[in-house]
Amino acid sequence: MALKYFNVKQGLTTGSVLISDGNVTLGAVGNLHISGGTDGYLLKTDGNSTLSWVDPASTQSPAPMPYIVFTGDTLTIPEFYQGLYSMPITVDGTIVINGYLVEV
Repeated sequence: MALKYFNVKQGLTTGSVLISDGNVTLGAVGNLHISGGTDGYLLKTDGNSTLSWVDPASTQSPAPMPYIVFTGDTLTIPEFYQGLYSMPITVDGTIVINGYLVEV
């Protein structure tokens, strides 16, 4: 990891940039500003370095639902997800629902 000073073109400079193994450290998230998107949208990657803005509602998918939550286990339905079940769920452990639990 090293601080590098860059001269770009025609005397334009960037100042010091922290470079670490090909990655750039941006510091606090408040330093990062990405234009575009809509309020409430999420930034998504396709796994090939391409980023895009997506509506979190469009990324919802059913959470796999067990028929029993064993003692000591915790089943969590995350925010923006739905758990679909058609059989009774026996809860001996803990179930946390931040999204939706839907009986079908």
